[in-house]
Amino acid sequence: MIVTVQSAKRPSLVKKLLEKLDPINPVFYVPAEDLDSYHEAGAKQIVPVVGKMPMKTKQLNRALLDNVGEIVVTMDDDLNGCMIVDSNKKGKKIPFVDLIEQTVEKFKNVDAELAGFSTTTNPFYLRTTEDENWGMLKGGIFVHKASVNMLFDENMNELEDLDFIIRHHLHKKVLKVNNFVIDFHYFGQSEKLDKKYFGGYAGFRTKESEQETYMYLRKKYPEAFKSDLSYSKTADIYKKVDWKRLANLSNSNNIESFFDKV
Repeated sequence: MIVTVQSAKRPSLVKKLLEKLDPINPVFYVPAEDLDSYHEAGAKQIVPVVGKMPMKTKQLNRALLDNVGEIVVTMDDDLNGCMIVDSNKKGKKIPFVDLIEQTVEKFKNVDAELAGFSTTTNPFYLRTTEDENWGMLKGGIFVHKASVNMLFDENMNELEDLDFIIRHHLHKKVLKVNNFVIDFHYFGQSEKLDKKYFGGYAGFRTKESEQETYMYLRKKYPEAFKSDLSYSKTADIYKKVDWKRLANLSNSNNIESFFDKV
């Protein structure tokens, strides 16, 4: 199992992240021009990625292609913490390494090639504490059985997580591990905190670009989305996917035949 971090312009987060991941020594995939600053910040393993900003999808794909055949964690750099949740929906803080090791053990025993966690950070709002094979996953962290056949769409500078999750539903479904919650900084909740976490997408994401990407996804996967186009905020876009219908589609379609139709 290999843990990788996709980061840009935020070497100030390295020390805190390494403390939270200890004893795991992650591999940082960063823009080539950031190499020295991440090294100076304490990152021990760094892979420079050449490209034009923003390029998170390129960083993600490099991590997968470097480790084909392995179980690979890809994650953001702004991790706050994680909890394990019992059957009464009571959460208890645990080390990140415990979450990853327990998830990987489950992941080894299923057909799915993508695992992840609920989007909620509140144990009370978990729909269930039993694992599922469908539904939205938290975009800040994925666990992969790395393959050259399942890569991120490098035409996308946002919503790349949604694209990737939809593709995996149509491929071999997903493993949604529901006895953990994991918390990353979420943009849009606090302007003050957003400034603290300035990073690779700052200055590139706009309402116009988001709308364009949303329509790109609807055209790419017309059968996956509900008919209503409207949304008021980014979080609403994920609710436009008919997750139950999407899970059912994967029972009758493989990914190649689905893409032939779109």
